[in-house]
Amino acid sequence: MAEHLFNNKFRDLSKRDIEDLFKNEDIKEIEVNTNIVDLILSLEIAKSKREAREFLQGGAISINGEKITDINTVIDDSMFIENSYIVAKRGKKNYYIGKKK
Repeated sequence: MAEHLFNNKFRDLSKRDIEDLFKNEDIKEIEVNTNIVDLILSLEIAKSKREAREFLQGGAISINGEKITDINTVIDDSMFIENSYIVAKRGKKNYYIGKKK
């Protein structure tokens, strides 16, 4: 599983793998069809919408291992791993886990 973290290959992980890997992390419930900026705020990656937009435009945010730079991205069902989890990352080592509400 360390290889998945190192290589940002979260789509290859199962729901159980994510639960085991991030068992000590705070998992936040998130709504489907949420704008990426609102997702960043609900996961507490950023403190404001302005900061969230800066992180996105600076290429600091990835969802399930894929960089997101478009502030108009909408988090839909297809982005959830096994229809349950989203793994967000800011920078190199800051992980945030969202669970579908």
